[in-house]
Amino acid sequence: MLMKFNWNPEKIPKILKLNNNSAGSSVSPELLKAQKNILMKAALAFFTIVLTIVILFAMTSAWYTNIVHTSGLVFEVESWGFSGEITVDDRPIQAGPGDSGIVGLSMDGAAGEILDVSVGVSKEAMINSVGTNEASVDTDAMQKRFFFYVDKSGTKNGEQVDRFYINNEETYTYTVFSEGSIRISEDFSNVPELKWQWVYDVLGYYVKGTVIETEGGTVMNITEYLRPIEYDFDKATFEPLAVEVFAEDSEDIVINTKRIATVDGEKTPEQFLAAFSENDGYEGTISTENAVSVGGKTYYYVAEGIYAYLCDYQEIEAATEFDTELGRRAAGKESFSAEELKALQFPATVNVSVQNRKEQETVEAGSADDLREKIDANDGKVIKLTSDIALTGSLEIPENADVEIDLNGKSISFPGIEAKGNAIEVPEGSSLLMLNGKVENESSEKTGRGIIASGAEVTLSGVEINGFDYGLRVTDNAAGNKTDSVIRLYNCKTDAGTCGIYILGNGEASEQKTQLIIEKSELVAEGYVICGGGNPDSRGTDIRIIDSTLEATGMSGWSVGIYQPQKDGNTVIYNSTIEAYMGIALKAGFVEIIDSQIYGNGPYGEPGYAVSGSKDTGDAVYIEANYGHPIGLIIRETGAVDENGNLIRTVLDSKNGKALQVYEPDATNVTVEIISGTFSHPVEQEWIAEGSSPNNDMTVVTVSAPEQEETE
Repeated sequence: MLMKFNWNPEKIPKILKLNNNSAGSSVSPELLKAQKNILMKAALAFFTIVLTIVILFAMTSAWYTNIVHTSGLVFEVESWGFSGEITVDDRPIQAGPGDSGIVGLSMDGAAGEILDVSVGVSKEAMINSVGTNEASVDTDAMQKRFFFYVDKSGTKNGEQVDRFYINNEETYTYTVFSEGSIRISEDFSNVPELKWQWVYDVLGYYVKGTVIETEGGTVMNITEYLRPIEYDFDKATFEPLAVEVFAEDSEDIVINTKRIATVDGEKTPEQFLAAFSENDGYEGTISTENAVSVGGKTYYYVAEGIYAYLCDYQEIEAATEFDTELGRRAAGKESFSAEELKALQFPATVNVSVQNRKEQETVEAGSADDLREKIDANDGKVIKLTSDIALTGSLEIPENADVEIDLNGKSISFPGIEAKGNAIEVPEGSSLLMLNGKVENESSEKTGRGIIASGAEVTLSGVEINGFDYGLRVTDNAAGNKTDSVIRLYNCKTDAGTCGIYILGNGEASEQKTQLIIEKSELVAEGYVICGGGNPDSRGTDIRIIDSTLEATGMSGWSVGIYQPQKDGNTVIYNSTIEAYMGIALKAGFVEIIDSQIYGNGPYGEPGYAVSGSKDTGDAVYIEANYGHPIGLIIRETGAVDENGNLIRTVLDSKNGKALQVYEPDATNVTVEIISGTFSHPVEQEWIAEGSSPNNDMTVVTVSAPEQEETE
């Protein structure tokens, strides 16, 4: 799997354990913990060797009701309800235990269409044909350790989840707007990524199954492994267990193993699962009331036909042996026979179905009262405006509601909104989809906030937000909020005062990040176009700017295209332009600039450390390292060309300051890598990636790196 930039903290790879114990013997948990600690400490030293221990995970592509095996398809058939190209990346994925990555997916929509694209994955073909013990083959071994999910948090069945696992029946739906697209790749994504995961240790899972009573006893017929159950194996304790297994035409077999006694040294399995199920996306809480015992193993009832299971000690050890054996087969081999290759390939099927929104039922709203009434109804119908509407007071989306408003070229206006008033409020667990029109403040001065969201999903397409002091305000740091907002702007415009989009993550309240995706949009503000927050409870944002322009028009300082002080903040700028007094001010997190132009137009200012905000230097990109948080910057080009065939350059240009400045330059928490680009001033040589060549004979330094093969 090719990686351009590792946004996550460095992951120590897992060394596959070579089990030298004699058959039937066991290792004490304390010894296992010691072995694991030693292996983890040695992992970096054996990094190259670990990367040779890979498994080929062969992915095919498939289409709902029409199975095909190719990566690029163009459909012109009316029965599909759309005309556009869908591509699933069917290259083999190289994976090992503990790895995760992206499933490449793209789709283009035609003019006038709004499409709902539902994606699921089938693992039915991921069958193991050869086991570590020829007498006992676990055919479902890979299904227990390989899972697929969409990398976003949200609400599912009334419960907050950190990610959406997808399978045969549980899908995730993307929206594609008129002439819009879905793009998921290692370079950038304009929607939440579809990902795969090989769990580090097989400790437990949710299954879809049926309880069957036979003459030999109760049997669980498992049809699908839905999601993993993970915990800290080092802290778990186990107790002896003798399991009787029914065997036809012979005496029953007794297997001596160990069942989990406590998950963390204190919580029983039942207590752990009860807490775990509060955020699993299935209604209710796991209890022992409807648990099913199968051959001494306990399956805990989750929902109709769905059960949770925690592995016993023997199963966990066998899973490690399985991983080890796969590693042995793959390591050091330059070629494989057809049979060997088949044993190392585990195909999955990506299922895609498309529905055109043209058939969706609509209701009309022509007055303020009518609009509020239709929103409160929350009946799944599209609300279509028939006239401009002026509102007094905020427009509040109900809790846990999904509201869609087609502005139909009309406007929703808010005359006389207060300085800190909110025009449209979207609370935690709710979603708002708004299309084709304007949201405006009719005051003589820019006041209030246009749209405020906390733990919500807001999607705007073809919408203008004008006249507010803050165009959008994302307050995921609100007390008690554990849901990460997803804010998506497509073909939108903003004209704001202090800030176009103010985005605050929710710190450590959730596993995921607050997400902001801006595509084909024009954002204008007098102060900050996009601004984050440096407090600990505001950390954790994921910002993607694609094919867009950002302009900060103020010229008296505190006017920045992007101000990023938040820890764990990731920003990707792709094929976009930023123009401001200072282009980007970076105090924490990571930024990648790809095929984009960043301009600093303000007067020169001395660099330094600002306790709040940043110094106004007039630079294109200014890094201020006083917070001490990790900071990373990558600057590169893809070799793409514009409509005239000219190479799209990445440009950092300052009229009066520097193209790129780090203060202090020797700050140990800052990493800068220039792979390719054009700069208005010479840049530090140590920033230039190996293989690139600066041209110091020019006033403008051009760094051009040849196309290089990237490795993980």
